[in-house]
Amino acid sequence: MEFLNREFRGTAVLETALTLPVIIYLIFFILETAKIKDVQSSLDAMSAEMSFDFMASKNTDNFEKIIERHKPSYVPRKNIKWYFHIYKDLYQIDDGDVVWYGNSTAHLETDKEPGLSGGSNRLEQFDLEKPEKSVFPEGHEDLKTLSGKSFVLTVICDYAFSSAFVKKFFSGGKNTVGGDNFLLWSRSVGICS
Repeated sequence: MEFLNREFRGTAVLETALTLPVIIYLIFFILETAKIKDVQSSLDAMSAEMSFDFMASKNTDNFEKIIERHKPSYVPRKNIKWYFHIYKDLYQIDDGDVVWYGNSTAHLETDKEPGLSGGSNRLEQFDLEKPEKSVFPEGHEDLKTLSGKSFVLTVICDYAFSSAFVKKFFSGGKNTVGGDNFLLWSRSVGICS
């Protein structure tokens, strides 16, 4: 009887040693996936509300309040950025790049070219974070007014994983060129009234 008991204990230890790491990996993966989905939902809400606010007010004064309202508490504010592309009308919109400008520049692997100045249809001479400040009577003819101009607002989060261990489950930053950043983003389109 004692012999069977020792054999059972050895089997239990072996089964635990083989299955416990898999269970722990699965738990951490599920928790991180839930956090990523939460951040993505927050970015979607931010970009939609920021676009509606910009269409109505034609300025970015409320953007910080909107970001703070929707930002999850575990995401640092410095990890969220946004920028505009402004076009003459809706027919001119092309697919712009998703770029993170920080300590390092990262862009999506699917992008044709990095940077913000790749599109031929964009009105390039404006302040990316304060486009309303670029509306002036002299200078670039297309920017005399924002009325009737279409825009694409991109909100980007340089997602920071809970730990380096968890980051390995998601292959680090495989969704960006260089693999240093794991970018989550949301876009919205609008026309200034």
